[in-house]
Amino acid sequence: LNMQIASGDRIRTKFTSKCELKLADGSVIHLDENTVMDIEQILSENEKDSSAFKVWWGSIKGRFERLRTKDSSLTFHTPTAVMGLRGTVIDLSVDKKTGKTNIKVMEGKVSFRPVSGEEEIDVQAGEFAETEDGKSYTKGKMGEDEQKKILEETKYDVFLMEKKELMNRVLELEDLAKKLGLDKLEKALGEIKRKINKAETEEELLSLKKE
Repeated sequence: LNMQIASGDRIRTKFTSKCELKLADGSVIHLDENTVMDIEQILSENEKDSSAFKVWWGSIKGRFERLRTKDSSLTFHTPTAVMGLRGTVIDLSVDKKTGKTNIKVMEGKVSFRPVSGEEEIDVQAGEFAETEDGKSYTKGKMGEDEQKKILEETKYDVFLMEKKELMNRVLELEDLAKKLGLDKLEKALGEIKRKINKAETEEELLSLKKE
């Protein structure tokens, strides 16, 4: 489903269901099954962006664009942690029963603080941090294979979302061409649909967007 999201919305995925969100700046959030996330704030004015999300439980992967200004902010809350992001790729999981929060950083940097703690730490690419009681935390290094696997999964999720978006745009144009009786355009759009279905890389999609 293609739907607009707004501050105050709650997104819940059930068993075997998933969800992808694309923010105005091009950032992408992928919610895995059995995940609950609140949209606490989405604000964009005078080149200042301010977004805040709360993951109650479940897991998400995200690729986030670099913030446009120093005054902009992108924050994730969980029952036990607060995290600030500035252009990064992450894998975040929250245990439904305990609230234990684990964040893995594949690219960029994330500020991390247990919700009841005073110390804020930086989690760099290739590192993870976690807290269960909201007071203390553990920080460590990820394995190279795990980091590579999550990064590839995140990029593939982004690719699938862009593929769906492009196909929806072409379908809308095709429907309009049918209504207007533009047979040549309808035929050309049919060929583009075939190419989209066969596309396997971001480069192929970029080429099709230019057609």
